[in-house]
Amino acid sequence: MKNRRAVTTVLAVLMGMMFTASAYAEITNSAGLYFRLRHETWDNVFNFQQTDPSTGKATDDDNYFRLKTSVWDRVELDKKYAFYVKLTNEARYFFDSSNTAQSSRPLGFNKDEIFFDNVYVSATSIAGLPVDAVIGRQDLMYGEGFILMDGTPGDGSRSFYYNAAKTTVKFWKASGVDLIYITDQTIEKSLPMMSSSPRRNLTAYNEEAAVVYGKIKEIENLSIEPYYVWKTEYSANVLRLNTVGSRVDYSFDALKSTWRTRVEYAHQFGSYDNGMKREADGGFAFFGGKHETLWLKPSWEVGYVYLSGDKANSPDIDRGWNPLFSRYPWFSELYCLSLARESGGIVAYWSNLQATRAAMKFVLLPTTTLDISYTFMRALENSVGTGIFSVDGKQRGHLYTAKLYHQFSKSIDGYLLVENFVPGNYYAPTNRDSGAFIRWELQWKI
Repeated sequence: MKNRRAVTTVLAVLMGMMFTASAYAEITNSAGLYFRLRHETWDNVFNFQQTDPSTGKATDDDNYFRLKTSVWDRVELDKKYAFYVKLTNEARYFFDSSNTAQSSRPLGFNKDEIFFDNVYVSATSIAGLPVDAVIGRQDLMYGEGFILMDGTPGDGSRSFYYNAAKTTVKFWKASGVDLIYITDQTIEKSLPMMSSSPRRNLTAYNEEAAVVYGKIKEIENLSIEPYYVWKTEYSANVLRLNTVGSRVDYSFDALKSTWRTRVEYAHQFGSYDNGMKREADGGFAFFGGKHETLWLKPSWEVGYVYLSGDKANSPDIDRGWNPLFSRYPWFSELYCLSLARESGGIVAYWSNLQATRAAMKFVLLPTTTLDISYTFMRALENSVGTGIFSVDGKQRGHLYTAKLYHQFSKSIDGYLLVENFVPGNYYAPTNRDSGAFIRWELQWKI
């Protein structure tokens, strides 16, 4: 609580300084509106069971609309200081729901909170030094989003924000380091809201973190990003976790094509309040090409993902990968939902995973693209053999995805996404029915 008050105080002071200086500054203002309409159908995405054995009837699936609206405003002073605010709401309308017991998911129209999605102040070249700062509620993403992507995973893509303070120190020509402090809450407690009943769960537990993220880009087409994250998760058994890692991204042109390699690896170590230790490893490697001179301008990539899993025979240490702030639909909207059955209800808790993935993209028209992918997934460790899982299987299954995107105009675009998952022997014989996820979306920006 003291840390949140400190951030709020600094934010208020900086805002006061901005408005005090406004009488002598060049002021510019910009504003915008965003609306997103989504329709989603979920079929067997949680338990991969077409029929409920207790009733003999088909299991309930999800069929609903998501209506997200955001309005924002940005005020700049001398192109050096800025104040940004964005308000967001995402109402939903359920035709069918797999869990109407949840107060936020009854059938019919579900109103939503109007909340501060972003509100921050920023400054560049502070005191003439190569130092920038952003303080307040802001979105953060680094690299592929492997460790930092979504600060509010509990509400899906309704919001992504972190309550954070970020300072960027620049070195040399194109390198630097970001120093970040994060404090996030399970439900909104820092800023006022309208229509705030019921409040959305934003995270599984209160979280606090300090991040040092480096960016080295002195060699053309090569980016090296070392990082360190210290994070505390305030669950019933508090976890203090260190994560050290690096990301490397290299591309080059040859044979009238562009080739790209992306590699990231991180090691985690820490402990819980009860004395149990936490130690894990995670990473990925992808290689691909982009061929602009060929018909349909195809691009492709193949790669491998490794996220360590907890061993059942090691009661004093948890070796499962902790996804930190990366609990989002990494490469699958469907499968990130099913992971909740392995993590105490936490959606998109990517862990205990080996994935071999191949993806292609085609430019059908200047305004239309098609993405397709196939992913074969395995678990490194067996499940506990309860619920929907088998006792000794490790084959998670086969994932197929296709996404058709179209740009209708400068301000309107949309896509159709279809995913299908065929479960393997990691799941119990009664839980191997295929799962499906279908979404179409239109978004409008002005």
